[in-house]
Amino acid sequence: MDKEILYFPINKCACTSFKKLFDDCDNIIVPNLNIDIHNNLHLMKNDFDKYYKFAIIRHPISRFLSAVNMFIRDGKIKKKYAVYNVLCIMKKHKKYDLDGSKYSYIKRHTLPLTHELYCIYENNKIIPDYIVKLEEFDKNTVFNKLNIDINKDIPRENKTTKYITKDNLTRGQLRFLYNYYKKDFEVFYKD
Repeated sequence: MDKEILYFPINKCACTSFKKLFDDCDNIIVPNLNIDIHNNLHLMKNDFDKYYKFAIIRHPISRFLSAVNMFIRDGKIKKKYAVYNVLCIMKKHKKYDLDGSKYSYIKRHTLPLTHELYCIYENNKIIPDYIVKLEEFDKNTVFNKLNIDINKDIPRENKTTKYITKDNLTRGQLRFLYNYYKKDFEVFYKD
């Protein structure tokens, strides 16, 4: 393979597990999204064409539920009004910033896949060469093309209890989420 492989990490898309898996792969660069880190994905933008690029994404509603369940597990939000409170934060804090607050943390984990933080969609164009949907991970042949051994054990200790499921969402909450993640659905889940 003549190019190195660049992984685009995305919150709540099994990112922690895949970072651990790819850590052992010498040909995969795993950048960071933190702005104060030297191997920041945003600082690499001018060199993207030097790499085979891929991202692993997740269905927006599944991703949202995973985030809410993580917030409950980690004590960031109480279970009783978790969905309501997270949606309020998503609505109130329109712009994401890095102030380090609980709200910023919650906002970061619920941003659309198409948000500029993740660098996977800009100027109406998908940036990575390959997009792997987490729900189709086992069927994906991209890893063979990139010489990535997916038969390695994927770390599973980051599994989160499902306190909240799609059945717990009201029609109004679902309507908001489908609208909030509208661009994600249009770009990545149109069928």
